[in-house]
Amino acid sequence: MKKLLLLSALLIFACSSDDSNDNNTNSIDGRWNIVSITENGVQIELNSCTVQTYMMLDNGQGSVFVYGNPTDIQGECQEIQVRQLSYSSTDVPNIFIFSCPNDTNACDITVNLEGNNLIMEQTSDLGNEILIWVKD
Repeated sequence: MKKLLLLSALLIFACSSDDSNDNNTNSIDGRWNIVSITENGVQIELNSCTVQTYMMLDNGQGSVFVYGNPTDIQGECQEIQVRQLSYSSTDVPNIFIFSCPNDTNACDITVNLEGNNLIMEQTSDLGNEILIWVKD
């Protein structure tokens, strides 16, 4: 459950928008599945619920669907959070800015597209967190 809370906390920060340069956002459009979470240099084992977490991106807008087991009943996975986000490309190839337009706290984060992986790295009060998503 702690891992899910940390993932949710990161997603608060890792949500996109800089409408000034959207020429390459379609390269990341589609479904992205979570495949790796690293917290302060330690790889976190994803459980059967967490691996169901995914992100849908389309034309500069998106949603992150976070799955977990809030009841701690084995095998009972539920969608526990949906985060809205926006994103835009930058002048640097394969670098995107993600932000959470509906949040009161700023959450801009730079995201790197490496091959078939989106890599989000965020440093916050919780420490350094890296999420890796793979395109479905």
